[in-house]
Amino acid sequence: MEVLPASLAERLRELTYNERAVAYLHVDAALTLMGAGGHLDNYGLAAVRLGEPVVEQVYFLEGLLPLEESSYFVPSVELDSGRAADLHFHQDGATVWVVLLDVTAARDAARQMQQKAYEMTLLQEKEVQLNRRLESLNRDLEAANDFLVTISTKISHYLAPQIYKSIFSGQKDVAIHTERKELTIFFSDIKDFTATTERLQPEEMTFLLNEYFTEMSTIALKHGGTVDKFIGDALIIFFGDPETKGTVEDARACINMATEMQSRLAELNVKWRSAGTEQPFRVRMGVNTGFCNVGNFGSTHRMDYTAIGAEVNLAARLQSIAEPGHIVISYDTYVLVRDIVAARALPQISVKGVSRTVVPYVVEGVLDEAGRKIEIFSEHMTGLDFYLDPRAIDATALERIRATLRNAIAALETRGGEDVPAGVAHLDQKSSPSKVSGSL
Repeated sequence: MEVLPASLAERLRELTYNERAVAYLHVDAALTLMGAGGHLDNYGLAAVRLGEPVVEQVYFLEGLLPLEESSYFVPSVELDSGRAADLHFHQDGATVWVVLLDVTAARDAARQMQQKAYEMTLLQEKEVQLNRRLESLNRDLEAANDFLVTISTKISHYLAPQIYKSIFSGQKDVAIHTERKELTIFFSDIKDFTATTERLQPEEMTFLLNEYFTEMSTIALKHGGTVDKFIGDALIIFFGDPETKGTVEDARACINMATEMQSRLAELNVKWRSAGTEQPFRVRMGVNTGFCNVGNFGSTHRMDYTAIGAEVNLAARLQSIAEPGHIVISYDTYVLVRDIVAARALPQISVKGVSRTVVPYVVEGVLDEAGRKIEIFSEHMTGLDFYLDPRAIDATALERIRATLRNAIAALETRGGEDVPAGVAHLDQKSSPSKVSGSL
């Protein structure tokens, strides 16, 4: 310290003596207070009395005196005054000097740090608890979402995909509400379904019917049709709601769907006959275009999204007059699709609820791009499964098909040595009863 400048030495003394409020006590070997000085009032020691036992006046020294070592240091001792001080004990012969250095600010700062650390610990614990709670809520939410997805997937099987999509996307509200729209309605019915049911076991009939509806519904969705409902063996589909491409395109899509259904049904019949079903399904189809009421019908407890009106009834009537394997359409549909189909007018009919006389048309074939009719042949009976769509024939298979037909005719001509009636020996497209219009 002797080499330090006087001003610096004075500053160090001020830092130590004034800012840390240095006080001292001088105690003899009998623990009697011999002297005291410095900032005694800072520690509540201004009233100490010299010549009296020190520990009776300065209680925090009890147990610390007499010294067992030459000198030692006791940090941050809490005083009765509420302050804190570092106690430095120095042996000087038979006497002891006790020096007090104020550390209250450091203690308070440490306490604040400890309090902040404690609060931080509490916050961290709360964060951990919140994270655990959040993870639990997320797991519950994921489970709820999985449950809702499962439920909504199950519900989707009871609704047409277009209706399901419009409801769950918020485009349509689940409320009793209808709109007047121009729709193209499709009806189909299985010929002699009751008799077929009597011939088959319930399990076999259920399997056939479910496969039939699955295949037909798949074709309907492919062409954009809204599958309305299944009524026994009947299938009802409409085009124009909730999605539409315009009245003309909706009608064309419906006709294309119907012809593809007939084609697929022919394939299914071959499959079912091979599996042992003697007389599988033959289907009649009817199509009509007109204005209907479409939307939610029913009660607040149970609704059905469907279309009603006289035009719907007309589609059902057209189906009822169709021959198995045929498609019968109304004039209103015919004028929309006459550039893609060949059709022949049938005798006019009257339908209950329809004020006008209706002229049905039976679809005899489809038209190619040049407007030529492409005839389709379909006939199914005991011993015969015949379906021919020239459009679907690959050029490499033409000769094989011709050979098959020639062999078939030869087999008929020599059946059991019996003669075949005239007119049956040759395949005559104009007079053949196997010609079916518009069926695929």
